Amino acid sequence: MMRPLVLRLGTGVPSDLGDPLLNTWILWWDSRHLPLTASWWNAPAFYPLTDVLAFSDHLLGLSVLTTPIIWLTGNPLLAHNLGFLLSFVLCAASAFFLGLTLTGRRDVAFVVGLANGFAPYRMGELAHIQVLAVFWAPLVLAALHRFVETRRPSWLWILSVAMAMQGLTSGYYLMFLPVLVLPWVAWFVPLRTRLSTAAAIAAGLLGAAAVQLPFLLRYKAVHDAQGFERTLAETISYSSSLEDLLRCSPDLWLWGRWLGQPLPQSGFFPGLTVILLVVAGLVLSRRRAGGDPAREPILSGRVRSAIAVLAAALSALAVHRALAGPARLELLGRSVSTGSLPKILSEALLLWLVAVLTGPRARRVLASRSALAFYAAAALLMWTLSLGPVVRVAGAEVFHWAPYGWLRALPGFSGVRVPARFAMLATLCLAAAAGLSLDLVLARLRRPAQRAGLVALVAVGIVAEGWTGLAVQDPPGPSILAAADEPGGVLELPLLEPPGDVVAAYRGIEHRHPVVNGYSGYEPPYHAVLRAALRRRFGDPLAVLATRGVRHVVVIHDQDPGGRWRQLVESLPGVRAVRSSLDQTLYSLSPAARPSCAPGRGPLPVAAVEANVNPEDEGRMLDGDTRTRWSTRWPQEPGERLTVDLGEVRTVTGIELALGRYHTDFPRELWVDGATGRQEWQRLWEGRTGSRAVEAVLDDPRRMPLRICFPQVGIHYLRLRQVASDGTYYWSVAELSVFGPPAGSGTTR
Repeated sequence: MMRPLVLRLGTGVPSDLGDPLLNTWILWWDSRHLPLTASWWNAPAFYPLTDVLAFSDHLLGLSVLTTPIIWLTGNPLLAHNLGFLLSFVLCAASAFFLGLTLTGRRDVAFVVGLANGFAPYRMGELAHIQVLAVFWAPLVLAALHRFVETRRPSWLWILSVAMAMQGLTSGYYLMFLPVLVLPWVAWFVPLRTRLSTAAAIAAGLLGAAAVQLPFLLRYKAVHDAQGFERTLAETISYSSSLEDLLRCSPDLWLWGRWLGQPLPQSGFFPGLTVILLVVAGLVLSRRRAGGDPAREPILSGRVRSAIAVLAAALSALAVHRALAGPARLELLGRSVSTGSLPKILSEALLLWLVAVLTGPRARRVLASRSALAFYAAAALLMWTLSLGPVVRVAGAEVFHWAPYGWLRALPGFSGVRVPARFAMLATLCLAAAAGLSLDLVLARLRRPAQRAGLVALVAVGIVAEGWTGLAVQDPPGPSILAAADEPGGVLELPLLEPPGDVVAAYRGIEHRHPVVNGYSGYEPPYHAVLRAALRRRFGDPLAVLATRGVRHVVVIHDQDPGGRWRQLVESLPGVRAVRSSLDQTLYSLSPAARPSCAPGRGPLPVAAVEANVNPEDEGRMLDGDTRTRWSTRWPQEPGERLTVDLGEVRTVTGIELALGRYHTDFPRELWVDGATGRQEWQRLWEGRTGSRAVEAVLDDPRRMPLRICFPQVGIHYLRLRQVASDGTYYWSVAELSVFGPPAGSGTTR
């Protein structure tokens, strides 16, 4: 299946030139530095920022496999590709061990391994080796089963190591796997030993957590400093939807033609073979348990009937709401709105679940501690969590409530970008449930030939449904910059939108210079500001980079067909052309001293700010909260104006416009005037602010204090006029401050 890559192990890139190149670059960096050291954290991308490795998964769990290959061959791409292929083999092998633990049968365990290692869902994640490498998770579950059965401490050690290694492989499984382990403990640990057994398991899990703690603390500190966060809308956009159950990778040979979905993070069609097996197993297990004595329900019959009646009423109301639209009903003399359809459906579903799960049948299943029931239910739970905070169909919200919304209240989950990857754990649980079901079916067959034939048929079905065509790309060509060139950072132009700039970072493997470009799970705020300043040349941001140690600029010709970027670079002072090739041109930047613009004493009192645009939000510039802002509410146009009243004549040396998180909303070109009255204005400063915006976001990405200094002057009023145009971004101000001369200058006001 992977033949196209096997023939080009050292020269081919699987899937695309995005995440595979990023992960190759990370694995290369892991092979060169000791974990948790300053040099390891300061990976050479997004220069001049530090702690860049904390922007993405560090992949240490994978580097255990790839670092020896890099040391032996010097080829990081070969190491990535071998790790990529091994992820399938190791996921199958570890699931085989779990299947052997659950059933004791090697033929069934083989099917479990195939179902986990070559599931259709995995074929939609071929660009993400860290998502594919979930081979420690089956060992976690197997160690839990064996510890509960044998009480041998060695299984706790295996549990702890496997849990730690899975978390070191991918941050997603660091967060997601405990969500599977906790219900496992509640289901399988007997009540008579629950406290002692749970305490022992908790000790093993705490050992894994202790390994993760230094990494988590640094990640939190770096993300807080950069202001990284995931919005609810972003999390929803990277969640599964209900129709994804009938979607899969378009590259699947059997199902891709009918169910193929090219969008990322979508498609959880598990394959008919596994589904039919699990359904058959649940039917057989129900028949086997049919003679069990009934157990008392958790709630009385009358209470459950009342809940069911209320659920039916809400379901009927939902049908009416869907067919007739919103309406108002008269209830007990009061007018009541039918509410939103997602909310009604959510409440109805919740009540139906309560009615079903508190009945005698649910009590009987719970008492049986059935492994098949658990893994089938766990697969459903993991898939439900993959739906994210709300449940959607075709992009429209259907259920207002979803269990993942509860997880977002826990530490760390608000920073998770792709809830859809819970589907990988759902795939593992389905594989285990399929193996347990196959075990039940085989027990009903008397002849060995029948059993062998069924196992072979199931194995062929699983492989056929997971078979995919793998695209292999050529890696990017080398940079014109060489390791022997003058030390210093390098900027490749044009600065592309993510993930385009991963190519520049990948080229750094060869030339060994830190690059301004980069790609990660987050884009640092200064990249968006730098890109906006460069595109329309609002200032000279290259001069700012020169003060921070950037010495080289490379223009990529096929990204610059009209030569605009080369003309821009050559027009700037302090730039020297070094050499050129058919596809790249290298320039050198002269070292420069960092300009000084200290704010001075203050901030001074501000009596009022008047805006000629959007005046209702004027007060937000003085409320002390950078999360709020005044803005133009439309892309910048000449004539937008702010007038600052200082209350009386004061000595002023500069202003600060803090943009907060609205990084790209800096004024493109600004005139600053001052006056003692409102008539005779004098020009204090004028110019394009792109360079100052880049300085500001590099100095403090959370506050982004854009500062403008001028010779001290006694004024009562300041006037800020925006005189340029921008077709995309507003002019925003989160906080406005005015400063006077430094203390000790002899000026009192």
